[in-house]
Amino acid sequence: LLRATAATRRSTQASWLARSQRPPAVALSAHMLRRAAGVAAAGGAAAAAYGYAWAKREMGDDALQRILKFDKVALPAILEYKWEEAKCEKLPKVLPALFPPVSDEEERARFEALHRKWAKPIFDIYMELGGFYYKSGQKVASNMSGIAPKLWQEAFQPFLNDIPPREFGEVVKVIEGELGRPITDVFATFDEKPIGCASIGQAHRATLRTTGERVVVKVQNPDAERTFRGDVFALRVLIDAFMPQLSVAFDEIQRQFATEFDYRGECKNAMEVRANLQRAGFGNVIVPRVHESLCSKKLMVMEEIFPSIPLHTALDEQAEKMARQRGISKEAFIASEKARIESETNALAKQGKLVRQLTSNTYDKYIAAQRAKRGLLRAWKRAYNWTLGLLLPRYKLDDEEVLLP
Repeated sequence: LLRATAATRRSTQASWLARSQRPPAVALSAHMLRRAAGVAAAGGAAAAAYGYAWAKREMGDDALQRILKFDKVALPAILEYKWEEAKCEKLPKVLPALFPPVSDEEERARFEALHRKWAKPIFDIYMELGGFYYKSGQKVASNMSGIAPKLWQEAFQPFLNDIPPREFGEVVKVIEGELGRPITDVFATFDEKPIGCASIGQAHRATLRTTGERVVVKVQNPDAERTFRGDVFALRVLIDAFMPQLSVAFDEIQRQFATEFDYRGECKNAMEVRANLQRAGFGNVIVPRVHESLCSKKLMVMEEIFPSIPLHTALDEQAEKMARQRGISKEAFIASEKARIESETNALAKQGKLVRQLTSNTYDKYIAAQRAKRGLLRAWKRAYNWTLGLLLPRYKLDDEEVLLP
């Protein structure tokens, strides 16, 4: 009996041990893994849903689509630029056997090839998305930071003067929404074609129904402020990750751009500047008179100054005249001026000095001296044209408006 009891106990222990080592434990582990994976997937989906809801709430319905569309073009471009930079500057120092040193000339040639490859795709995506990308494109075109490649500057020039307009129906909807009445109740005429388009709005010529005065109506794009957050977020992530040296400049652009969504601030500033200039006796400086009663957050109405030309066109013509006086091309003149300024700035920097800033009194004296000089030259040339100029080549008086430093 004792032997039978002991045998039964050993059999029971063996059976329990066998059960504890059988494949069902493996099946249980796989089941637990599947459950863990399901929980992780559900958590990821919940996080994605929350992220999507946050982006939609904070940056607009199409924010993610705009971000993804931009990153699809921008990320490959940035990565290729950073890889080329590493091959030219960093890797030759770390792995010279695999990456031989690159001369400055070869490095410039490599990056020039990248500029040619990516300028057009980046321009196209900027132009397609609009909004803050228009403003960024203008910064590239004007090269205010001094770092944009020349090829990019040339490619991005349309952002300065050729931004595509909004549909006129959208413009009318904004105007009537801001005024609270039909557009025909306020304006006798309203040109459908804008005279200029910018990053967040566009301007149209019109005449007031009450007085017949010619005015310019500045209308904000209906989705300008809505898309701003998403556009800034997309650009900011890339800049912080790949170009942190530009973060401070980007912050300033972002702050400045964020203040442009309420035209009432611009209206107030225009009225204040106009009053100050008039009070100070600057009759030759014109600031358009604003119709405050017709201005709102997305609408600004001001008198039309005519005839007039865009500032960048006037500066371009000025550079052309100054270059002609020196007997060189406009491009050569601009390049020589940039080189001169850069040389002077670098020389002062090596001495630990800043570029000397001129006071308003100094500028006033300079302008007065130039006007006196121009008057004397004009009198001399007119006397010459009416005497010797009757027989010899005459002076062109239209070039005398140029003020040479």
